[in-house]
Amino acid sequence: MKKSFVLLLAMICVSGAIAQTTLPTEVANTSTFKAGDTLTYHFYNSIEDAKVGNNKKFGVPMAAKELRENGDIYFHVNNNPNNFRVFDKNGNMLLSKTPNRDEVKFQHVKPILKYPLRIGDTWENEVVHDPFESDKDRKVFNCKGTSQVIGWETITVPAGTFTALRIDVNETCIILPARYQAKNERKYWISPEAKMHPVLYQFKQTWQGGSAESISSLTSFNF
Repeated sequence: MKKSFVLLLAMICVSGAIAQTTLPTEVANTSTFKAGDTLTYHFYNSIEDAKVGNNKKFGVPMAAKELRENGDIYFHVNNNPNNFRVFDKNGNMLLSKTPNRDEVKFQHVKPILKYPLRIGDTWENEVVHDPFESDKDRKVFNCKGTSQVIGWETITVPAGTFTALRIDVNETCIILPARYQAKNERKYWISPEAKMHPVLYQFKQTWQGGSAESISSLTSFNF
């Protein structure tokens, strides 16, 4: 059950940092997706595999179907209208639905990602997850933590080599009313060349007696 939570949150190698003087210290532009844009991610067991594309676990092809006036972006997965993700203009997931699971809503009380992204900035985040109806013992996931913009790095993944802005996120999650606690560590590498979507994403969750990790990288894209 815990691993399924990790894979749900996971929706995505560093070959060296780029000199900060050659790149902007602030990124003001959010994503600029349009209907028809596609991205395909694959999941792996390690960062090393995600970088070169070895030992793929499974793929997640995403196609942008609708861009709302408020900037929310609707993606279909596997060209299935019953399998979708919704992100706000900053890249925060708002809604997730898979064919064999109920919808899960994400309320960003304090967003994980926000623009402008300034190198060195740190802010508090808070997300409330409305869990699966089938999880009768898990009413609410309430996660609080910090997000930090680390800097520009060069990232090589199967889709190519990208200039990406790294963002580190740390969270403590409480599942109410049982008060089960878990700690999350996320790393996003977000690239302007991928319309400010991650080209590499690492998620690790630890809890008393166990841990799980999910790593994904961009395999292909078409804009």
